[in-house]
Amino acid sequence: MNLCSMVLNARPAQAAAVRTRLEAIEGVEVHAVSDTGRLVLTLEHPDRTYYAETMMQMHNVAGVLSAALIYEFHDEQEVTQKEVSQ
Repeated sequence: MNLCSMVLNARPAQAAAVRTRLEAIEGVEVHAVSDTGRLVLTLEHPDRTYYAETMMQMHNVAGVLSAALIYEFHDEQEVTQKEVSQ
């Protein structure tokens, strides 16, 4: 399992629309949106390179002011078990 959490700042008046746009991205789940435009989300995807590409995509979403990676987890044991079984 690969998982990361992020905090995004959006224009407060556009926060609901930003949430909708972000939730359309594969693997994104928005957990909270504040009145000030702060969004807390997680991104889960099996491909680690997907995170960097998706973060860049999020920066380009209309209404997003900034995006910060807060936490990243990669289950190396899962990868190792797959490699061993091959």
